[in-house]
Amino acid sequence: MKNFFILTILSLITLSACSQKIMPGKYVYKANKSYFEIDKNSNYYFSTIGDVHGVSMFSQGKAVLKNDEITFIPDSSYFFHISVLKYYFDPSLKDNRKIILNNADKHLAGFGFSFNNGSSKSIINFDSNCTVIYKPALPSYQEGSLTLRANFKDSIVILPRLLHDFLVSNTIDFFDVNNNDPNNKPWNVLELNININRDMFAFTTLPQYILKGKQLVKKDCPVYELNEQ
Repeated sequence: MKNFFILTILSLITLSACSQKIMPGKYVYKANKSYFEIDKNSNYYFSTIGDVHGVSMFSQGKAVLKNDEITFIPDSSYFFHISVLKYYFDPSLKDNRKIILNNADKHLAGFGFSFNNGSSKSIINFDSNCTVIYKPALPSYQEGSLTLRANFKDSIVILPRLLHDFLVSNTIDFFDVNNNDPNNKPWNVLELNININRDMFAFTTLPQYILKGKQLVKKDCPVYELNEQ
């Protein structure tokens, strides 16, 4: 009977530890207008005004709670943007489409680029020159969209570690590619500009916080105690 009681208590403690969750909502520090917004799935958004130069900074990703300590893991998906550089028609491509990636900072070699051709099962990979020729799932140049995925190669080490080992860009709808052309000329070659470089990882990284009730307390902050008078 005694052993059963002990096992019951241990089970309740284990269940309690496993069921730890961060209460969703907005956690505010009014002194410098900093705040966390955490949703029910533990996704977070952090915003602050820098103390020195008053520069707005942010971080976004997943909040992981363990033993009352919260680790904020930034999501790299928010730091990779693509835009249309130029587009034109190449009759030699026939029914194919060509996409070229450009980056002024020459930092594309450290990533493997790909995208889905109409479905998640059809993956198109770029060659070493960041160029690809493929037959689109939807034949019209105005149909479909493109979202790039950039996988980190072994030579790239990003610290602190990010939520994913890849980046996902914004989406470009093919219908919008030539929306500045009054004649709506068709195209089958698309050159994209990519702002992918090491500077884009200079977002705010957050220390661990301790969850105390409805408060987030920064871990390992110095505490000054009276030593002598």
